[in-house]
Amino acid sequence: MKRELYRPIARAMTAFILVILIKFAAVLTLKSLEFYHFVDIALSIAVIIILLKFRVEFNRVITNEDSRSIVTGLILVFVIITLYATFRLYSEFLPYGMYHIVFFLLLMAPLYFLWEVLHKNADMKTRHPASTAGDAARL
Repeated sequence: MKRELYRPIARAMTAFILVILIKFAAVLTLKSLEFYHFVDIALSIAVIIILLKFRVEFNRVITNEDSRSIVTGLILVFVIITLYATFRLYSEFLPYGMYHIVFFLLLMAPLYFLWEVLHKNADMKTRHPASTAGDAARL
């Protein structure tokens, strides 16, 4: 692992630890109060900001375009799942099932993007150099 990769990972981990500690303190002290849900939403938004900053910092260090695409896709999946879990309490204000369908459709875009990158790389990894030279000679 490159030395440059340690910095964004370390920064993201320390930020996550801080958010987890704040969340733990909020659960212990504020859970019974009416405005606890707003604190929970604020902490979830902090997690999303940490994830997006990590994506930018990590992709700045990575040189391979496919690796950048994979990191971006995974981060977007985590962001969408975090948003889904955060606002699930308010799904009752929408018609039945609409909340779940919208988030399912939102998740399909980065998952398809990840599948496309992984599928392309699987094709490249399974080709043998000798077979591609023989295929070119046959043409």
